[in-house]
Amino acid sequence: MASIGILTISFGHEVRQHSGFALNGSTRALAYLEKLDNPDGLLDDPIDCIQIAKDGAKYVDNFSRFAIENIKPDKRTRKKVHIPGVFKYVFEIFSVTLDKMGVSSEINIHTDGAAYEVYAFEIDWESIVINFMTNSIWAIEAQKQRQKSTIRVDLYETDGEITVIYSDSGIGLEAGTEESIFIPMNSGKRDGRGNVIGTGMGLSIVKTHVDDHMLGSISAKAHSDLGGAEFTIKVPVRGKNK
Repeated sequence: MASIGILTISFGHEVRQHSGFALNGSTRALAYLEKLDNPDGLLDDPIDCIQIAKDGAKYVDNFSRFAIENIKPDKRTRKKVHIPGVFKYVFEIFSVTLDKMGVSSEINIHTDGAAYEVYAFEIDWESIVINFMTNSIWAIEAQKQRQKSTIRVDLYETDGEITVIYSDSGIGLEAGTEESIFIPMNSGKRDGRGNVIGTGMGLSIVKTHVDDHMLGSISAKAHSDLGGAEFTIKVPVRGKNK
């Protein structure tokens, strides 16, 4: 694990440095071209190409920043974690991908005045949200026909408990797999031929984070009102001294 951490840090710094150069260069080139007169539309294709390069550089820059920050010691220290903030942060990381796919994301706060804070490992919550996001992206892409694609998070805090309901408009879960998807090595992801393509570890790790690290619970529904899968996490609000 230490070796992986060192490699991640080194790779992340190198990638972020060069993605920063690419992002800066493409931004400046784009700004320059957009200021030029373009009556015949001859600059349209170059502008589109540079915009694609800029979006790609931003995507790589976001993920390299995320990789570097995940190695920081404070990510593995129990502290107050603002759950809506984690979702917002991860949504920002995936923003380029979501925009390209035409997927909208929303975070709905239903309990006014609630802190939505838990005393936990921040990296656990980031791991949970990223797993949900990658599953949603796959599930939405797997649809044969789709119109409005959405990822939605609903948050409630009542009686010392925070409830997080995560849902998307993807293909949903196979009926009867709502519990087995949390079993290690059991994956519901399949390709067009029906072959299993997932590792089957993601949701198992999520369940470990919720059940063991937070003393909470997680459950799944095959289909939400959006059409795709729905996951409900309930965790107690526990302060440092509780």
